[in-house]
Amino acid sequence: MGSKTSSDRELAPKVLFFLFIMFVSSNPVSSATTCAEVLLFLTPCGPYAKGLASLPPNEVCCSYVNGFGNIVSYNSDGLKVFCKCYRDAAPSAGFKADLTQRVITDCGNDINLPTDPKIDCNR
Repeated sequence: MGSKTSSDRELAPKVLFFLFIMFVSSNPVSSATTCAEVLLFLTPCGPYAKGLASLPPNEVCCSYVNGFGNIVSYNSDGLKVFCKCYRDAAPSAGFKADLTQRVITDCGNDINLPTDPKIDCNR
């Protein structure tokens, strides 16, 4: 008792991520785009944006990137929501700003999402 197996160590971050999604989805920043949508976008692209998988990203990741790109391009508050959620959650989850932007570009999307963790999201 008290010893952690490798499956426990692998499961813990997933449980925390799920709880975080549940929290932010109950606290929408905008009626059209929520933090939960931002995190949903980030999930399949995580290995690429964290540097754990080689680029270019796979089709699943790119479908999320392009779908999310459509959401924020038609919603003026979408970029602010992305900015705040990414700034607050992504660095602690291991996402790297330069790799996140590269994933977006490699997926053929020209949206310029604010991925700098020091950015002022209110501008």
